[in-house]
Amino acid sequence: MIGTRFGLLLLASVLSLEGGDDTRLYGRVTTDDGRTVEGYFRWDRNEASRWDFLDAAKELREEVLEEAERLDPAFAEEMLQRRSIVAFGFRIRWDEDDLEGPPRVPASVRFEHVAFIEPQEGAGVHVGLVDGSTFELVGTTTDLGPSMRDLLVDTGEGLVEIDWQDVRRVDFLRPPPGVHAARDTALVGTVRTWSELELTGQVAWDRDEVFLSDVLDGREGSEDLEIPFREIVAIAPEGRRSAEVTLTTGAILSMRGTNDVDRGNRGLDLSVPGLGRILVPWGELESVRFQPQAEALPAALPIGRLHGTVYARDGRVLTGALRWGHDEEYGWEVLDGWHGDTEVDVEFGTIEQIRPDGPEAAVVVLADGRVLRLEDTDDVGEGHRGVFVSPDGGSARLVRWGDVDRVIFHR
Repeated sequence: MIGTRFGLLLLASVLSLEGGDDTRLYGRVTTDDGRTVEGYFRWDRNEASRWDFLDAAKELREEVLEEAERLDPAFAEEMLQRRSIVAFGFRIRWDEDDLEGPPRVPASVRFEHVAFIEPQEGAGVHVGLVDGSTFELVGTTTDLGPSMRDLLVDTGEGLVEIDWQDVRRVDFLRPPPGVHAARDTALVGTVRTWSELELTGQVAWDRDEVFLSDVLDGREGSEDLEIPFREIVAIAPEGRRSAEVTLTTGAILSMRGTNDVDRGNRGLDLSVPGLGRILVPWGELESVRFQPQAEALPAALPIGRLHGTVYARDGRVLTGALRWGHDEEYGWEVLDGWHGDTEVDVEFGTIEQIRPDGPEAAVVVLADGRVLRLEDTDDVGEGHRGVFVSPDGGSARLVRWGDVDRVIFHR
């Protein structure tokens, strides 16, 4: 049933933590002075796994905007307003967005798909994917650019901290045979929300703590506590001001007094294999139960150009390369929406079908059979620009969102 609790995603393979951890971020950093440092990464404090996402923005290509204006009169009128002013009863217009530059839209890519990153001028980066494709991103969060908080590399002999301004290139690699085990183990858990989601993945608690060695701060009574997550079995919020914390010893604590265990918590970020990720705010979190071991990554997703068939309400059937709105056109990009108060990002490469469900929502069917209903964003609601379809050898067509019956993605 749409909107009911998800079944727990079970993955068959479990990694041995006695050797290299293939779920952990691993790679080589080359600095401006030619030095190389290789090992396991902790990226911007809260990304340490290949399941995690790199967040930034991308600029919409000029040819995409021109095509959208040609096919969508409403969008063409919007662009006309941006490129013109009315003075003394006359409209004065110009052809390019010289003052504002190309529009930027959020873009996220799972580290699993990234082969390398090369910093460019300012906050720009050149990104290469494992399929050989490349693209440009702009840092708009602390994940990229001068505002990046930390890049720590566990070399096996110690932790090396590298400043972003010293980075020439980062290559993401698999841990080679015989490499030392990672110093820390990523935090894995099963999350339940009040909007009836139940999902398993890698956890960033308070969008910050990501390792079993990281600590949960708080007080019980008059005692200040710092508890490593490896000693915690489960956490369940108790209203706005405290949380019930179950320890591996069987003890149950009621902790309060810090943003780790009260409404000041910035949310739980869960990277979910075979889906994408969710961000659960404190008031939406029912519980999280931690697991002692990381699970293996699923089979590689298709990350290239989106292809599929769009079935329109008027009977049209269009097959070809797809662009979702003006921006998403690759399997590594994400469809975003809300499930209750939980923010959900679904990788397009995991999607089998999308069906509009009223003016502000859509039903998303994943390739593994799971189903969820998302709402209230431009990707699935009234602000959606529609689906652009480019048949082989033909010009692009636009099926407006209100005219879409369903979209089937070809894998």
